[in-house]
Amino acid sequence: MAMTLYTMVPPYAAAIPLRSDALEHDAVLRPGAVVVSRLHHDARIKDVVARIEPLALRLRTATLVVWADLCPREHLPRLGAVLASLGVQAIAPKPVVEVDRLRKQLCNPETLPDAVTQWLRLHDFAPSGTAVRLLAPVVAYGHAHGNFAELAAQVFGRSEVTVRRRFAAAGLGSPTRWHQLFRVFHAAVSLQREPAMAVSELAKRHGFYDASALRRRLVHVFGVNARDLRTMYLGWQWFLFPGVRRMGLTPGARLRG
Repeated sequence: MAMTLYTMVPPYAAAIPLRSDALEHDAVLRPGAVVVSRLHHDARIKDVVARIEPLALRLRTATLVVWADLCPREHLPRLGAVLASLGVQAIAPKPVVEVDRLRKQLCNPETLPDAVTQWLRLHDFAPSGTAVRLLAPVVAYGHAHGNFAELAAQVFGRSEVTVRRRFAAAGLGSPTRWHQLFRVFHAAVSLQREPAMAVSELAKRHGFYDASALRRRLVHVFGVNARDLRTMYLGWQWFLFPGVRRMGLTPGARLRG
């Protein structure tokens, strides 16, 4: 066996052992659930991939973390790159979940765009290489632009009409809706990353009129409130998945409307 599985749920006080067949799908997991895989000392990379890959595909709304305390240190650099490509969100060097440290890892603005783009690819929301290349700039830079025409010109270097045609051809539907989604998404992650900051200040930073406008968008797009994002739950998969579905997109399917 290459690994042992645990789950942690808010307030993340204890890791509960899991049988691998307990995660045939993720519908039973609570919002903010963290699934932990503790790799065994003799685990070979190909065995880890064989176990982690199907697990990551099933965990659409949970955060996947690996404890690597039993692995030889010389294997960690290569193992880290492989695990990141499979959708693992964090690798911990010891078998504990330090909530504040894990929150910072999951909300790291330097790694977040790649992690989200990888998640979209794994779960077939970006069903092709072309779709991934189109969505990646929206995920990474969309929140810095107030409207899609500006994003198209400054990031894609194309007219809004051209970019819309490319999104439609890739089966992604309206790029404006993706842009709106990830503007709100980055504001939500900022609430997790900086829980002490006033909602009004975060709203201003992300281009929303005021705190009430941001709160309304969080509820409309993700069905969540600012309090839960700040204090209760770790990770972003649990609110991003229903948010994408609210757009009318299903894995492997084209956007409706």
